[in-house]
Amino acid sequence: MNLRIYLVMIISISAACENQDVRIPAIIPKPNHIQILKGKFDFNVSRTIYYNQPVLQESARLLVSLLGNHGLSFEMIEAQLPKDKERGIYLTLAEVGTLADNTHRILIHQKRIEVAASSIKDLKYGLQTI
Repeated sequence: MNLRIYLVMIISISAACENQDVRIPAIIPKPNHIQILKGKFDFNVSRTIYYNQPVLQESARLLVSLLGNHGLSFEMIEAQLPKDKERGIYLTLAEVGTLADNTHRILIHQKRIEVAASSIKDLKYGLQTI
């Protein structure tokens, strides 16, 4: 009897360990373009979220909350975005005509992430992607 249980367990474990088709989850909404470059952004080094308009404060708070759910703590700073950007995450509303309506753009560099959008709603979609 014990041998029979042992064999059933071995067969079950073997079946569960078979090479199964692993699917990468889709990003929703689907990006129009993805370009992968060398390097990576380190969330453990860059702990500041910059935004340059008071209307973006709520979006910055949303990102602090989303990242906090993953054990990461960030501070928020409202400031004009410097030309030589420091490490961190930058939230901006795109100037009229630079992005199509209902779109956002995420640029990930080694030292910073830039999220720009045509509206607050689209900025929140970009933050969810991060």
